[in-house]
Amino acid sequence: MRFLVALLLFFSMVLGALAQDERNLILGSWVSEEDSNWKMVFTKDNICNWYYEGELSSSYTYAISNTSPQCDQEVYISELTSYLSLTDVSDSTDQYCYEIYGFSEVTPGRKAVSLRWIRRGKPMLFIKEEL
Repeated sequence: MRFLVALLLFFSMVLGALAQDERNLILGSWVSEEDSNWKMVFTKDNICNWYYEGELSSSYTYAISNTSPQCDQEVYISELTSYLSLTDVSDSTDQYCYEIYGFSEVTPGRKAVSLRWIRRGKPMLFIKEEL
């Protein structure tokens, strides 16, 4: 029984650390690889601003979690899954939810995040803008 409790505590700590890492990794500006006019900027105060052609188009609060449902849709949960939810700051019924496939370094010094909108199967790649 102690082993089971210790194992559960260990996985809780690992999941918490992964979510914290993702919260730090997401900070900054990310440009869509598919459409370079679309940029998402994530701030420390849990705001995600969307820009299109350099103009602010939407502002969202964001959260990273490993829970179901996401945007009222049941999603698969494991110790390796993670989800990004965005809620429009002016209309809480306007939500977008993405599965975070992962963060990577596509070339030395060039970071990327892969997201999949849970209502659409195609992954999207965003490249981090370095200042």
